[in-house]
Amino acid sequence: MIRWLLLFASLILAWSPPGVAREVPSVEEDPLSRISTDSVKTHNINAAKILSDILADPHYWEGAWVKKYSNRSYEEVRFKEVGRGFVPMIAGDGGTDVAHDVVSRVAFSQFSDLPKHISMMRKVVYLGQGYDPTIDAEYTDTYFFLDGTIIYVAFSWRMYRKHDPQTDRTVLWFEKLPTSAVDLDTMAAYQQTIDQTLASINLRSVFNQVAEPTEVFGMFVLDPGKKHDTYVTFVAKMDFGEDTSWLIRWGSQLRFVLRAGLQHAFEGAVAICLDEMKKATSP
Repeated sequence: MIRWLLLFASLILAWSPPGVAREVPSVEEDPLSRISTDSVKTHNINAAKILSDILADPHYWEGAWVKKYSNRSYEEVRFKEVGRGFVPMIAGDGGTDVAHDVVSRVAFSQFSDLPKHISMMRKVVYLGQGYDPTIDAEYTDTYFFLDGTIIYVAFSWRMYRKHDPQTDRTVLWFEKLPTSAVDLDTMAAYQQTIDQTLASINLRSVFNQVAEPTEVFGMFVLDPGKKHDTYVTFVAKMDFGEDTSWLIRWGSQLRFVLRAGLQHAFEGAVAICLDEMKKATSP
């Protein structure tokens, strides 16, 4: 995503206009309207409100920009304008059968394989796991280091997971790692892992900025698919503070930049799932 931002001048020349936004599908057709979980908890109040609104309000996406796709691993992308930015969403079934539990496992604990499929994703490092009593859910903590050619982006997130066996739906939601919810010893161990990860990266120049977003949150919603085993809806939002360069703050809210980031992330996750399916069937 960041690479698209920083190469904006050249990309805009090659970018094909997305066309006219379409109306959001009816409530009956909307995969998010079928989710029984009507709220999620996070340590970030803003994240909890937006994610819960998406889950609880079947009309949340009314007025959103929508683009449909065919012959892709994803079927649609949406953008809901919120404040000075967007809440972006991408959804699809991967174009093939992938077992529900495989998708859930990959999203929850196997994103460390993303660098194999997304070049700008330099490092994705698993930090730890446990149970968060405030959220009442199990979690995994993961560190991400993205290479945007001119700048770097680094952050850690905490992902939670809950499954509804009656509907066979799983919601995996995440937020920027809440340091207040991590004890000192665990945070020290996390920081040691992060420092070791940074030391293993050959940074191009001391002038390359490592930007940390002030806010990261989103969710994966796994539903039974109509054409294939699992239908995935992915929502993600990232914001940068005033101490970050204006170019990053401005570019991170451009619709085509966000769309490219969503598409790369979705396709990378699908690739990991397919790798896992191959391993399961290998002799």
